[in-house]
Amino acid sequence: MERITLEDIDLVSSLYTNQACEIKIGRLKRRPEELICIKKLLIKNVDDARKYNDECLNMANANHPNIIRLRWAFFGGIERNLHSQYIIMDYFPEGDLSVLLNKRIEMNSLWTENELLDFFSQLVSAYKYLQTLNICHRDIKPQNIFVANNGTKLIVGDLGSSRHIYGEIFTVIGTANYFSPLVREGYAKSLTTNIEKIVHNPFKSDVYSLGLVFLYMTSLKGVSELGNLVNLPQLIQGRISELSSNYNRVKILLYKMLAIDEQERPNFYGLDTILSVIINKFQCQGCKEIYDQNDFFVCSGEKMCKFCLKNFECFPENPILCVLCSQRIESDMQCSCSIAFSRCFICKDYLHQGKSCYNNLKEKSSSENITVKMACKCDHTIDISREIYSYFFCQSCGYSCVVCGRPYQEDKHDVCEYLLKYHFILKENL
Repeated sequence: MERITLEDIDLVSSLYTNQACEIKIGRLKRRPEELICIKKLLIKNVDDARKYNDECLNMANANHPNIIRLRWAFFGGIERNLHSQYIIMDYFPEGDLSVLLNKRIEMNSLWTENELLDFFSQLVSAYKYLQTLNICHRDIKPQNIFVANNGTKLIVGDLGSSRHIYGEIFTVIGTANYFSPLVREGYAKSLTTNIEKIVHNPFKSDVYSLGLVFLYMTSLKGVSELGNLVNLPQLIQGRISELSSNYNRVKILLYKMLAIDEQERPNFYGLDTILSVIINKFQCQGCKEIYDQNDFFVCSGEKMCKFCLKNFECFPENPILCVLCSQRIESDMQCSCSIAFSRCFICKDYLHQGKSCYNNLKEKSSSENITVKMACKCDHTIDISREIYSYFFCQSCGYSCVVCGRPYQEDKHDVCEYLLKYHFILKENL
């Protein structure tokens, strides 16, 4: 940590000002290309001085890549006549998470589940690290999380409300929209009783606050309606359940973090363990279920669960006809002119060693040597499409999948497409 004084800084602009605080951007004279943030906190009494000094100490003790770095700190004033605390920190020109969220909302651009889990890992790691130091943040919200590395890195900031934790009775502090249920209940009582102390686990309350941030990030919808304790379980259930099935792993995490009962909610140690397990699980694109990575086949980076592939019914209800003898191909893949098991169960064409069904159909289509047709529901006999090689095409009924026979419009065909690409590799395991 290098010593920095006001004489070492050229002020550039003002970021924020209120009655108690000024935040400005500056440049170090010895490194003018480097922007820094200068936070000036006005000291009115001894309690202020102690509070601001605690913020500096907490930042100084926190050595983590996802926690804001203290560059230097000093008091303004002389001896007992201190009037301000200066805190020099890194500056983040990309702004805070609320800025990034607003940009994504404007673009209607949701993060993928893997992108979200990467963000979540960064933040959970940072808050868990603070818990190892017995430091609780107590004001987790998007405005207190900074953004770096072109929107790919998140930095925990503003430790002004943080404190070392002793006992279980604490003052209500933070931002109302991100209060945990117990803190919100205590806050409501304080408005009528002037009692601002509540009994709760501050780390678990922070987990709840972070859960609201994660819900906001996943849905790109604010969480202000979750600030009411009335019907809160139903509201949380509704918000999580309406998330896309593409976020099933995130849903598991959110249900844990947003548990109403503090006893059922993990602290950051427990949350880190849960997240590690979730990250090592994957969602199957076929059945949308979550499984361990050992339950998947992986080919060329594409995953499909073993249960989908092993239990998949590949024989269509509509009759498949042999082009040569015009007879129906039975479920054992035989017709009157073929040798037993000489056809592929997936694409229904003759067996093709060392070649995917998809490539086989593509080559056959270009040379017009495809050996199967389908009897469509409209009584037409239809060929495999010359443009989309994995579907039979009827002018009246549209596309029907070569693998399962079901119409393109009526069902998803992720498993079918996977088998067309990779069955020739996986067939010994299926």
